[in-house]
Amino acid sequence: MLALIALLAAQAVTPAGSSTPTPAPAAATKSASKDDAVVCKSEVVTGSSFAKHVCHTQAEWREIADDAKEQMGGMQRSSGGPH
Repeated sequence: MLALIALLAAQAVTPAGSSTPTPAPAAATKSASKDDAVVCKSEVVTGSSFAKHVCHTQAEWREIADDAKEQMGGMQRSSGGPH
C-alpha cells in the first residue's frame, strides 16, 4: 500500500510530457515499519446520513485511542464515578 502511495505521488510530480512514471525507491518501501501503514476507516458523522472516510497511520490511530481513553478517564474521575 505504501508503494502504491509513493508511485501515485511520483506520477503527480512527473511532467505532463513524460509517460514513464518514476518508480518508488525499493529501500524506502522495505524499511517502512508496521506503524507507518496507513489505515482508513469510515466514521459516522452526527447529523449526517453519510460516513466520513478518515485515514491515519497505525501509530496515529493508537495515539488517538490513547487520547480518548485518557479523556474518558478524566471525566469519570471528575464526576466521582458511577452512582
